Amino acid sequence: MTDLQTQAHQQSLYANQKCMDYLSERKVSPDAIHKYQIGYYVGNTFDAYNDRMMFPIRNEYGVVQAYQARAMYDWKDADKPKYYHGSYEKAFTVYGLFECAELASLWNTVVVVEGPFDVFACYMAGIPAVAMLGTSFSTQQLLILKRYVNKLIVWVDPDKAGIQATKRLIEISNKVGLDLTVMPRFGYNHQDPADIWADDGVQWDPWRGYVDKNGEPEWPEKYDKRAIRQLIAEIGQTAFDAQYMNDPHSSADACLRWHDRRTGYDVTDEDRA
Repeated sequence: MTDLQTQAHQQSLYANQKCMDYLSERKVSPDAIHKYQIGYYVGNTFDAYNDRMMFPIRNEYGVVQAYQARAMYDWKDADKPKYYHGSYEKAFTVYGLFECAELASLWNTVVVVEGPFDVFACYMAGIPAVAMLGTSFSTQQLLILKRYVNKLIVWVDPDKAGIQATKRLIEISNKVGLDLTVMPRFGYNHQDPADIWADDGVQWDPWRGYVDKNGEPEWPEKYDKRAIRQLIAEIGQTAFDAQYMNDPHSSADACLRWHDRRTGYDVTDEDRA
C-alpha cells in the first residue's frame, strides 16, 4: 500500500459526483474527507473493490496497511458483502488512532465505535474516536490504545452483536488495565454516531459533555495559547468549529473559555492579548 494509491483513490472520489453526493447526504465534511483520505475505486466489473468507497486503514504511525472497501447506499446484493477488507494484521492496527492520537492523548480518553462513518461523525463533533471494524478489539489492540489513553468510552449499537462486543471489551480492558464506560444513549437507543450526526435536529452537547466529564486533560500548569492553537491545527478547523463556534466570539476566545472550563485556570485579559 502506498500514499500514491491513497491519493489516486481520493482524486477518483473528488471526480465522482455520486460519491460526493453520498458523503454530502451523510453530512461528511470536506475536512473529514481530507483528514481520513476517503477515496473511491474504479476497476473492472469483476474486481471486488469496483465502485466502492475506499477507507485507508493506517497503523499508529500513519502507514497504510490495507483498505476497507464499502458499498454505497443500501446494499442488497446477497452475493457480495457490504464491506471488503484487504489482508493486514488487524491485531496490530487500530482504525482512526493515527488521526486522533493527539486529541485522545490530551483527553486521556478515546471513544470506541463500530465503523469509519462513526469515526468521521465523532471527528466532526470534536470527539476522538477509533473503530473496531469487526466484532471487537484484540488484547494487542487495547495495549496499543493504552500507549495513548487510560480510558475507553464504548459507543456501539445496543443489538446482540454490540452487546457481545461490549462484554468482550470489558473483559479485555480489565486485563490490560484500561478503564471502560459505556456511552449513554440519551434517548437515541438504536442510532449510532453516524446516524445521529446526519440528523440535523440533534444537538451533540450530551455526548460531548460525557466525554468532557470522563476525560482527564493534561494541560500545563500555566496556560499556553500556542499549545491550544496547535491543537486547533492538529484536529482541524472543522472539528474545532463544530464544538466551539456556537459561541458568538472568535474561535481563539472560545478556545480560551474552553481551557478555563476544563482546567479551572482563570484566563485574564492580559492572557487574551
